[in-house]
Amino acid sequence: MKKNKKTIVLLSSILAISVLAFTVYSVAFSKNSNKVNLGSQLRVHNSEIILQEKDLVKASDLIVKAKILGIKERGSKISTAVSNGQEVNITLSLITYNIEVTESIKNKGNKKNLELLEADAKKDINIEVGEEYVLFLIKNKDGQYNIINYTQGFYEFDKSAKDKGIDKIKSPVTGEDYEYKKFKEKIQKLDN
Repeated sequence: MKKNKKTIVLLSSILAISVLAFTVYSVAFSKNSNKVNLGSQLRVHNSEIILQEKDLVKASDLIVKAKILGIKERGSKISTAVSNGQEVNITLSLITYNIEVTESIKNKGNKKNLELLEADAKKDINIEVGEEYVLFLIKNKDGQYNIINYTQGFYEFDKSAKDKGIDKIKSPVTGEDYEYKKFKEKIQKLDN
């Protein structure tokens, strides 16, 4: 019985993350549909839409270097999905972080403090209070921001490189790493 309960919890978490990812995608591209040419440029990977770099930059409302100040709140939201032709209510566990923008890479001059809304579930990334990240963000209808996708929109600073005086960022999902200054310059070129 305990094994079945763990399986149900795991499947529920996967479904919740998938629904949240779909919701974020829907919000991003319903308001930005004239900005992004999806065509043959996308492929599906772990329930995420993978975009070419230029399209990723265009689809992001903000690209920032930001510090996680703290957790504002944990909560839940009931969302409806269709499974096998039936409507199913799903409760999504959510967490809202207060973040401080320490550097704007795209859309400079925006607010210094923002709210980041994410699924409160086990995922490939780990957001830690007090740490800095590079985030590709989209604004939701409530004025909060979501990471556009975890594969391409979340980079952490490499602590071991920083100890050596090197400013390097790394994707915890793909393992790709970049020198921060060159990464930032590349994003700014793609934004023009």
